[in-house]
Amino acid sequence: MSLNCIEIEEVVATFPKPGIVKKFGQKDSDSLFINYQIPDGETLNLIINVANGYNYICLLEGQSPESRSLKFSQYLNSKFLRSKIENIYQLNLSRIVAIELIYDSKRYYIAARMWGTGGNILLLDENFVIIESLKRYPKRGEWIGEKLDISLYKSNRTDFYVRDEFKTDINNSIFSYYNRVIEEAEALNLRKNLLNIITNEIKRINELISKNESGEYENADKYLYIGESLKANICNIKDFSDNAEIFDYNTNSNIKVALDKNLTAVENIQKYFTKYRKLKDGKIFRDEQNRSLKSKLEKFDALLSEIEQRPDPERLREIKKSLNLTKAGNDDKSSINIRSFARIFNLANNCKAYVSKSAKDADNLLKLVAKGNDYWFHSRDYAGSHVVVKTEKGKELSERTKIEAAHLAVFYSKAKNALDGDVYFTQIKYLHKPNANVKGLVFPTREKNIKVRMEKKILDSILSNADS
Repeated sequence: MSLNCIEIEEVVATFPKPGIVKKFGQKDSDSLFINYQIPDGETLNLIINVANGYNYICLLEGQSPESRSLKFSQYLNSKFLRSKIENIYQLNLSRIVAIELIYDSKRYYIAARMWGTGGNILLLDENFVIIESLKRYPKRGEWIGEKLDISLYKSNRTDFYVRDEFKTDINNSIFSYYNRVIEEAEALNLRKNLLNIITNEIKRINELISKNESGEYENADKYLYIGESLKANICNIKDFSDNAEIFDYNTNSNIKVALDKNLTAVENIQKYFTKYRKLKDGKIFRDEQNRSLKSKLEKFDALLSEIEQRPDPERLREIKKSLNLTKAGNDDKSSINIRSFARIFNLANNCKAYVSKSAKDADNLLKLVAKGNDYWFHSRDYAGSHVVVKTEKGKELSERTKIEAAHLAVFYSKAKNALDGDVYFTQIKYLHKPNANVKGLVFPTREKNIKVRMEKKILDSILSNADS
C-alpha cells in the first residue's frame, strides 16, 4: 500500500527548506533521490519512490544512497546542480508533492505524483509544462511538451489516517517499512518466477529424455545381423531387386529381407551396414546425452525442493545468478532458443562450441551466435556442420580446444566414419558470405588446417559434455 494523502502531509511537514542541490541520483528506474544542503550545513537526502503499489517519500540523514547511471538523474545533474530548493509542499492536499527549484533566476518544479499505480516524477517549467520525466505516459498527457493541469489534483481526505507504524520517527519508519515490503514482494515474485522457470526446465529435460528413449537405437544389432547375412549370401542376391531371401539362424527358417530396387546387391548390403553404424553412433550419443540430462535433472530437482522451502531473498538471487537467468527472455539474444538450431558442447578451457544442425541452421548460427573474434571450424572437402567456438576478448584458443573442435567438425560431417580427417578453421570475421542465396555456404579466408586423427576417448569426452 502506498502512502496516503494524510501520511504525505505529515512527512512533508518535516522537510527542512530552503537548500542547495548537491546531487541527483537513482537506485533504480522507479526512484529518485535529491541530496541537498540546508543553511546550517547539514546534508539531507530526499527519497522518492513510485514503484507500483509502493509509492512513498521521506527524508534521510547521512551519505547519499547508492546510485546507478540512469537517464532521468543524469539529465537533472547536467542541468540543475547547485539549484536552490525554494520550497517543498503537497499540491492541493493530493498525492502530489512539488519541489520548487530556482536555477539561473528561473523557477522549475519536480512533481512527484504518487498515485499507488502508475506513479511518476516530472520535471516542469514555471508554467507546469513537462520538460522531462522519470517515465513517459503519452496516453494520459505525461509527455515532454504537455502541460500538467494541477487543478485536476485534489484529495478526498475523509477516509485516510496515519498508520501506527509511521507515528514514531516518521521518515525512518517510512523508509524501513517500504524497503522491507518491497524486498519481500521482490522475493515473492522472484521465487514465483524461479519456480516457473525450473518447473518448465524439468519438464523440458524429461521430454528430451523420453524422446531419446523412444528412438530405434536398440535395433542397431538387427541391421548388423541382416547386413552380415546378406553378405554371406551375396551370390544369391540379385542386383536391383526389391527383396532377398536369407536363412535366419534365430528362427531356423528362411526370411525375406526388403531391398532398395534402385541399388545393386553390394550397395544394399552397404546400406544395412551404414544404418547399423548410424544407429550405433546415435545410441552412444543418446546415452551420453541422457547421462548429462539426468545429472541436470537432479540439480533442478534439488533447486526446486530448496525454493519450495522459501529461502531468504539473498539465496534466491544466488540461485537466479547460478542459473544464468539474468535478463533471461528480455535481452534480444538471450531470448533466442539456440538449441533449436545448434548442439552445444563444453570444450577445454571453459570454451563453448555450437554445432549447426542443418544448412539453414548454419546461417542462424553465424548470424545470431557468432561474433567476429569467435572461431569457425569445418571438415575440409566433406559436407558437414559448422562449428563455432566462442572466445573471450584478447584470448587465443588452446591447442586442446582446437583439437576438440576439429573432432566435432569431423564427427558431424560426411567424413565421420573415417579414422582421420582434415579440418580448416578461421575467425568469423574472415568468413565471406557470397551473394548467392545458398544456405550454409561461406568462403573462409586466412584459414588454417588441422589434421585430426579421430580418438574415441576424446570424442566420448566431448559428447559427454553436451550442454543439453
